[in-house]
Amino acid sequence: MPDDLPILFDFPNSPEAHLGEGQSAERELPIVPLINTVLFPHMLTPLFVGRERSVAAVEDAMEHDRTILAIAQREQDTEDVGSSDLFTIGVEAHIQRVLKMPDGSTSIVVQGRRRMRVRDFTAERPMLRATATPIYSEDDK
Repeated sequence: MPDDLPILFDFPNSPEAHLGEGQSAERELPIVPLINTVLFPHMLTPLFVGRERSVAAVEDAMEHDRTILAIAQREQDTEDVGSSDLFTIGVEAHIQRVLKMPDGSTSIVVQGRRRMRVRDFTAERPMLRATATPIYSEDDK
């Protein structure tokens, strides 16, 4: 690869290379439930966030380290999502960009970091939060 090409994405060699100082493998994170969207580690994707608790989760993440836990909903028609409406495996994601839309919703661009398993849902209001641990595969080592 030529040296003059810019690096668009620099993926870590080890599963925990992206963790900042003082961060452990187990983390408590705000949750953004996903509808009809799948997010994978290293994947960059836009998400539209309109529900009050999801917006609160994004705002909380922006005040801290820009990290959310993106978890798929079990049923796409559920509007007031609780912990029982979510799967227990999601993806830790870093918020790259936030755009406030004219209709009051928020559009974010996230990059998946690693798969995480929910150990415990810690809050339902004002946003969903959970303690989660990483799931590593042989490819991550």
